[in-house]
Amino acid sequence: FDGTNWSLIKIIGNKTPSALAIDANGKIYVGTNNDFGYLKPLKNGEWVFESLKNQLPKGEQNFKEINKILISDKLMVVQTAEKLFIFQDQQWQVLKTGGYIDQTFLVNGQIYLREWGNGLLVLQNGILTKIAGSSRFAYDRVLAMIPQNEKKIWLLSRNQG
Repeated sequence: FDGTNWSLIKIIGNKTPSALAIDANGKIYVGTNNDFGYLKPLKNGEWVFESLKNQLPKGEQNFKEINKILISDKLMVVQTAEKLFIFQDQQWQVLKTGGYIDQTFLVNGQIYLREWGNGLLVLQNGILTKIAGSSRFAYDRVLAMIPQNEKKIWLLSRNQG
């Protein structure tokens, strides 16, 4: 929508977008079922979807729906229910938890996720580590994580507030 007119941007294979994010330069990223990429503007004012899936390691190019895309000035996180694709320092890292990834958050430059049946995990030095005491969220969906400062994070959950 440009303020006046609506237009539809077709995704390869007529896939339905399931996640959107925009970076600081205005590039729009799109996630779908088994694909993700960005919208590239054409000279005629139209937009086309450019897939980034082929940049992933060969054994990681089949996946389910993209649930969320998070972007900071240093990295991009692309989340499915089974794994995270992290683009940082011009390379992709793939992280699998072995469980169901319900939510992912980027807070103060740190990646946090909630794994169903487990609790909250944080990515530290390339390793997902369970946060002490976070089992209380194993079966309580975390809806938001908002930083108050560098050390304190406000968390909103479905059942515990």
